[in-house]
Amino acid sequence: MNVVFSSQVNDGLDWNFEAPDKMIITEGVKYDVTFKAQNNSSIPNTGTSIFNVLPPKIGPYLLKIECFCFQDQKIQPGEVVEFPVTFYIDPLILEDPEAKKVKNVTLSYTFFEKKE
Repeated sequence: MNVVFSSQVNDGLDWNFEAPDKMIITEGVKYDVTFKAQNNSSIPNTGTSIFNVLPPKIGPYLLKIECFCFQDQKIQPGEVVEFPVTFYIDPLILEDPEAKKVKNVTLSYTFFEKKE
C-alpha cells in the first residue's frame, strides 16, 4: 500500500508545516514518520490539528499509536519542531473485501490556530 502524507495550515496561523515523503507500507507493521513545523511569527502560537484519511474506508484500519494530533502544540517564534507519528494498518483490513483493494492512501493533517 502506498501512503502519501499531506500537511496544511489554516489561515491565521503563520506556520510552515512539512509532511514526510510518501512510503510503501505493509499491514501489521509499525511505521514512524516525522512532520516538521516552524512558527514564522514574532509571538508564540498554539495550534491544534485534525487529520483525515482518504479513502474513508481505510480510516478504521489506520491506527495511530503516537501522534502530535492527540494534543495542542505550542511553538515559540522562529522555532522548528518535529512532530512524530507512529501508525500501522490493522491486518483485519485483509478481511474487508473493499478496503483490501485500496492501494493508495492519503494521511493529511491541518493545523488551526488555538486561541489561548
